[in-house]
Amino acid sequence: MTTTFYKQDGAIYTLKMNKIFSILCVLLFTIVEIYYLSFAPETKDSTIYKIVPLFPLLISLYELGKKTRLYVDNKIVETSIFGLNKTQVPFEEIKRFIRTQHSTNFIKSGASLSVEYLQNGKMQTMQIAKLNKLSSIEKLLNETKKIIHL
Repeated sequence: MTTTFYKQDGAIYTLKMNKIFSILCVLLFTIVEIYYLSFAPETKDSTIYKIVPLFPLLISLYELGKKTRLYVDNKIVETSIFGLNKTQVPFEEIKRFIRTQHSTNFIKSGASLSVEYLQNGKMQTMQIAKLNKLSSIEKLLNETKKIIHL
């Protein structure tokens, strides 16, 4: 089976994501943080300048480390952050897919695909991917359903 959004490695499908922006943000904010920690003059506001670049750096690292995998043999959807904080959902527990379009002041700023599943009697959601267009999310959803056989 040929896939557009997934990279197949045997019975494991890994979601391909464009991480160039996250890599550039990590590099930029690391350079800014090193500058403010090492070379910036000490003033009364210098502590804020040392702390503020950490937040976008951590957010960029979080986005860079997210990974989604579909294990066809085990029938499991798994998301993790750098291999830690793994969330595994069996295919049978998936109740529905949720397509969400994000907007900011009438400007469409992206779309996401999530899975809703039942865990310990409560409905939980797990985000699979964020993309720029809702049409791309529809194509990703169709491809995911083909792999899962829903």
